[in-house]
Amino acid sequence: MVILPSSSGYQRYRVQLLLLAVLLIVTAFTPGFAAQSRAPFVSCALVTSMEFDDCTALVALYNSTNGAAWTTNTDWLVTDLPCTWFGVTCLGNRLQNLNLTGNNLVGTLPAEIGNFDLAFSINLANNNLTG
Repeated sequence: MVILPSSSGYQRYRVQLLLLAVLLIVTAFTPGFAAQSRAPFVSCALVTSMEFDDCTALVALYNSTNGAAWTTNTDWLVTDLPCTWFGVTCLGNRLQNLNLTGNNLVGTLPAEIGNFDLAFSINLANNNLTG
């Protein structure tokens, strides 16, 4: 003997599945609904997720402190979303915190670091920095 679900329960289940399918289709084809997609980093001029001055200061810091040799440099100059770069925290499109403590930064702090006018905290302790 086969037991079938009650017709009202089965109908409710079908409606839920249909609504879920519609929701998935709508979100898949709605621009801007999904999380920002990552594109390769080319230039701060093409970055829309962060203020230009904050972005250029981060790039200058990376370049002047041998960023390629940092202990951790995940996403730096790889994606066009600077707020996802290791150690970077943003509030809206502005740098809020920068924490690269003990990350093997070696070199001189660039003048552009003065662009971080709204940053709440910058922690570059335990590195080999001058300037």
